[in-house]
Amino acid sequence: MSRNLFSIRIYLALIIIATSLIGTSVLAQGATVVRVDPPTSSAQVNGGVNLPIKIDNISNFTAFELHLSFDPSVLEVVGITNGGFIAADFVAQNVFDNTAGTIDYAVAQMNRAPAQGSGTLLNIAFRAKANGNSTLALRGTPASPSGLLLSDLNGMAIQASWVGGSVNVGSGSTPASPTAVTPNAITPTPVTPTAVTPNAITPTPVTPTGVTPTAVTPTAIAPTAAIPQSLAVVRIDPSAISVNANDVFNLFVKIDNAANLSAFELHLSFDANILEVKELINGGFVFADVAAQNTFNNSAGTIDYAIAQNSRPPSKGSGILLTIAFRAKSAGTSSVTLRNMQSGLLLSDANGMVLPATWTSGNVTVKGAPVQTRIHVVRLGEWLYCIGRAYSVDPMAIAQANGVRWWPYIIFPGQQLTIPNVTWVDMPPSGPICQAQFSAPVLPVLPPPTTIPATVIPVTVVPVTVVPATTTIPVTVNPPSATPVAPSACRAVYVVRPGDTMYRIGVSYGISYADIARVNQISNPRLIYAGQRLCIP
Repeated sequence: MSRNLFSIRIYLALIIIATSLIGTSVLAQGATVVRVDPPTSSAQVNGGVNLPIKIDNISNFTAFELHLSFDPSVLEVVGITNGGFIAADFVAQNVFDNTAGTIDYAVAQMNRAPAQGSGTLLNIAFRAKANGNSTLALRGTPASPSGLLLSDLNGMAIQASWVGGSVNVGSGSTPASPTAVTPNAITPTPVTPTAVTPNAITPTPVTPTGVTPTAVTPTAIAPTAAIPQSLAVVRIDPSAISVNANDVFNLFVKIDNAANLSAFELHLSFDANILEVKELINGGFVFADVAAQNTFNNSAGTIDYAIAQNSRPPSKGSGILLTIAFRAKSAGTSSVTLRNMQSGLLLSDANGMVLPATWTSGNVTVKGAPVQTRIHVVRLGEWLYCIGRAYSVDPMAIAQANGVRWWPYIIFPGQQLTIPNVTWVDMPPSGPICQAQFSAPVLPVLPPPTTIPATVIPVTVVPVTVVPATTTIPVTVNPPSATPVAPSACRAVYVVRPGDTMYRIGVSYGISYADIARVNQISNPRLIYAGQRLCIP
């Protein structure tokens, strides 16, 4: 099974044109249809079937996302190729699973005129495994409940209907369809003008019989087709470090002996009882023109980072991929390593070819006593946002530490909340604040990252100042007083739900996400959380 560099959660799949695609129609068009062509096909066991996914009557079309299901006991995928109607300038997903019976495909074209009319989105080459009937249908995902998303040049969703298909595999009583099962079904020569156009067929011929799923892969993203090069080394630097509790320090993810590097994906783990991440900073060796993932979880102890550079020469040699700013929480030793040695690290060239690499982990030893948390007893009218502001602690960290799960993150008077030492990065400068019930140590906070213009290559990573062990940490003696909420001038108050983005919320109310961020004094529009209340101007 082929594996694309960015086989990640699909809500980031089309990040090159918008922060997210919305699931409902914003820019309606008439009678756009996405369909399996032909709707019914027949095959014999071990025979090949090529099913194009076509689209009719669309305009201003630049990107799509498709999630399909099939019966893996009847069929297996041997290849997926782009149909050509939309150029695959950015391949966010191109994967299939012959065990689960799933296909996930998402591409977008860049710096091209939008597609108009009708054409082929995708070609799927199947092999018939056993007698039976399999449908090819949409499969909903958490980020795409309908399983189908189409987008225009501005990232607006385009409404479309879906027509599925089916394949009947018989033991001999059902003759194979001459248009669906022939050795040339997915060769450059079209079988019929209406079913398979010359531009929609992959130029790589696939023999219907005797083909295994690993033998035929899309040539554009085949992991086995890596460009020959000396083995690159990705490592944590320094490989071992000793710090004191409450120290803030940097670990660098470096690469040596890189060749033709244009994108990478990194999934790390650390001990969340010992360390916490303060910030992730791009190292500059690969530009973050496309930031597919840039997240960390201080409860689970995970880091997920995936970026790609566009229209730039590939990176070669040695450099820094990522700078991780940690804070030492309590005494102990934590390794910083890949979560999965097989899929936790992926390097790619400009064509999506996987580049070989080795990995070296790092270890952090923290000296000193554990940092103690405090207890806040909930009063009437308090909620996680204002409690977090009282201690400058991330509200989501409070929710996670106390098992408060899922929107609307309900807490009740008298409930005792453990307040963890997780500084609220980019905390809004103003807003409702609860009365603090204890004096919490002021945790060292990293300065906000400097925005580097896309045309400037960062050469030096400025290290974060480490608080020496002998430094006295200041303590807030007088907790800040509660700030009343100003009279509302909002036409609506929206409570953020899991999976929401500022962009989607703005679209639903017909206003710019920047206006919402400005009114709510949110400096980073990408940083919102479930349960947060937003004023809609």
